[in-house]
Amino acid sequence: MSQQNQVRNKLNNALTSLIETLQEFAGQSNFWKIFDTAFGQTYNQLRVKELRTQWRLGDKGALPLVEIVNQEVLGISLGAYSIDTDKIYMSEQFVVAAKLADLVLVLLEEYGHHIDAQLSFSGLKTRRFLKSP
Repeated sequence: MSQQNQVRNKLNNALTSLIETLQEFAGQSNFWKIFDTAFGQTYNQLRVKELRTQWRLGDKGALPLVEIVNQEVLGISLGAYSIDTDKIYMSEQFVVAAKLADLVLVLLEEYGHHIDAQLSFSGLKTRRFLKSP
């Protein structure tokens, strides 16, 4: 198997774990308390209800596209979310070297930026933090 296929398979395994993590989170009785702690209370609640349903169902369509790029593109970052392209970018070198749990943590962090961008009313907050490299 080529390194490119190995990287893709490893990333797919991490995405599957991410979906499982989101499914578990969506089923928690204190979901709204945790969500409000992470994202505040001024968001489109209907959109979050839709996302929660997608997460409960394990719908991978709730995730933005993930693109593997050379480390030079990301600088010191392991991953990044771009509001302009609505993609998560992952360092190929990181994907190759990382343990599955570490990949999932970086994907979860970048997915959180994606959610923040989707829910932000003004977009100013997310544009300040999420500009692509």
